[in-house]
Amino acid sequence: MATWSISRLRWVLGLSLLALIIPTMVLSWKARQQIKWEALYQQRQLAEELTQSIDNSLQRWLAVEQARPVTQYRYLVNQTQQGHTNYLQRSPLSKLPANDSPPGLIGYFQVDSNGKLETPLLPANDSDAIASGLSSLDIEQRRAISNNITAILSANQLVSQITAVDDVAEMEVKAEEVTASDQAQASFEKLTQNQRSANRSQSLGKIAELDLERGFADAELTTKAKPARKEMRKRTPALAESIATQAPAAPAPTTSTAYAYDSADAGANDGAAPAITIFSNEASPFHLAQLESGHLILFRDAWLNQQRLVQGLLLDQEAFIADSMQQVFQHSSLSQFSNLVVALQGNVLKILPAAGYQRYTLGYSSLSAQDVTGTLLLQSSLSAPLTDLELIFSANRLPEGPGGTIITWVSLVLLLLLFMVFALLYWLGVRQIRTLRQQQNFIASVSHELKTPLTSIRMFSEMLKEGWVSPEKQQEYYCFISDESDRLSRLITNVLQLARMERQELNLDIKPNSVNQLIDLLRSRLSSQVAGTDFTLNFNHDVFQDHQHLHVDPDAMMQILMNLVDNSLKFAKHADNKNIDLHIQKSGSYAVFEIRDYGPGIPDQEQSHIFELFYRVGNELTRSAQGTGIGLALVQQLVSEMGGVIEYVQPKQGAAFRIRLPLY
Repeated sequence: MATWSISRLRWVLGLSLLALIIPTMVLSWKARQQIKWEALYQQRQLAEELTQSIDNSLQRWLAVEQARPVTQYRYLVNQTQQGHTNYLQRSPLSKLPANDSPPGLIGYFQVDSNGKLETPLLPANDSDAIASGLSSLDIEQRRAISNNITAILSANQLVSQITAVDDVAEMEVKAEEVTASDQAQASFEKLTQNQRSANRSQSLGKIAELDLERGFADAELTTKAKPARKEMRKRTPALAESIATQAPAAPAPTTSTAYAYDSADAGANDGAAPAITIFSNEASPFHLAQLESGHLILFRDAWLNQQRLVQGLLLDQEAFIADSMQQVFQHSSLSQFSNLVVALQGNVLKILPAAGYQRYTLGYSSLSAQDVTGTLLLQSSLSAPLTDLELIFSANRLPEGPGGTIITWVSLVLLLLLFMVFALLYWLGVRQIRTLRQQQNFIASVSHELKTPLTSIRMFSEMLKEGWVSPEKQQEYYCFISDESDRLSRLITNVLQLARMERQELNLDIKPNSVNQLIDLLRSRLSSQVAGTDFTLNFNHDVFQDHQHLHVDPDAMMQILMNLVDNSLKFAKHADNKNIDLHIQKSGSYAVFEIRDYGPGIPDQEQSHIFELFYRVGNELTRSAQGTGIGLALVQQLVSEMGGVIEYVQPKQGAAFRIRLPLY
């Protein structure tokens, strides 16, 4: 340690601190990442459960629709009851309003092979409607809905406005018009082939435009979502079958053979014989598509009496999402931290932001795909026939949770402790290095302090012994030897006192002493100390009463003042004013001893260190004054042991020390 410098200590401790801080921060970051991923996984599980719940709800409704007989898409249906046929009854789809209607339903429709549109809300003519028990108000209300369905389908070029309103009797269906019949339903076939879903005016953007961080999804969701999605697909047929068994009994399907021409295949074959498909079921599965107007359409191909029909229902996009998804999402805990994006065939239909997402205040319509940020939790398609519908969950933020809070506080406390420990080590190391340096300087100083007077004493004593000194010089040499002996004695006394102070063995003989007697003793000893030098001791004191005492050790008191006078003699020897002032005065219940010289004084930056052990003002190589650096430290310790206080006072010129001792 003695060879170390403060700079080297600083580098070693700094590198050691970094070596501990870096792995601590890495471990903390890893722990927080693990907690974050666990939170993301929990949110993903909630998203999967919510997706499964939405999918199950929609599949229950779709199973009912899929099991619905094809005859129910007309206002009046034939029923067989108690052996009587041709019993007409209103279709279940003619109810208005229907409490169990699909979410966002606008209305049901049916398009025959001639492009004729009809709905189960109204019969072919008003007389049949009135005969069935409908009032004029009901007829107007139903006609408004029917006209809305007609307008939407015609606006999207799925039916002709003319064929939608012409009477059936005015249209004669002929066998040779099969190709024309195919063209009347060709627009629905294009929807089936996804030829009309490339660009939507109602879209809020593309899925690819979502600004989502997909690292978690790539690492966790890809491998775990597939089994869940397969399980969802497996459960769907069973769910549909169970619901179908609970649906109202439909007429037994009559197996028939019908011939349908696929317009796309016909065009591909360049006029060759069209492909013939043999249909043996009453209806095909439903297909979902989005119209140019933004409405959703769910339709299927059906065959009745060897005639091809297109049956389906129109859905309002906003109402469908709100009823089937938005309400479920907003009532779940997932909505507090996650966004839900509903997309169809890659186009964003709806953005449902998290409850705490306050950036936009104009409603969800002001959001676009570029505004959705965060971490991707789950991107899942619904079951058939809604496979083109995707639910995309993304987390804006995650709850901190107790684990994250604990790790944060533990990390902060650990870092604080590391800084405190290393600061303490640095402070102790610097103190030790400085102490060792001061001890080395002390050893060098003591060696010099001992060697110089001993050499002088030996030289003068040998000269006196050999008779080489004239009688006139002998007295001078005797005085010099005596002074040097006193200086050695004081040095040895200080060193011994230092040893006792280090061992906590300062056993002082503290007892009441008369102030006046103590003043006389100090005057005698200090005057003899200054005698023979170029300095003058100015000794002044106030008048004290005989009964006033100081509880001190006289020898220690003498040692204190002699050390202070000795410092003045050493450091002010080059001063022009060679006076040393010692003033003893009474200040309240204290006796104040103030000793002052007129030397260079002590620099401001050094004054706070002068009472430190082994400390000497300046550098050991540049200072010329003698000394060991233990005098003032010993003085402060002795004054403190006797219940007093010593302080340094900076006068305009020189240096001054003030000692306050209690009077008794």
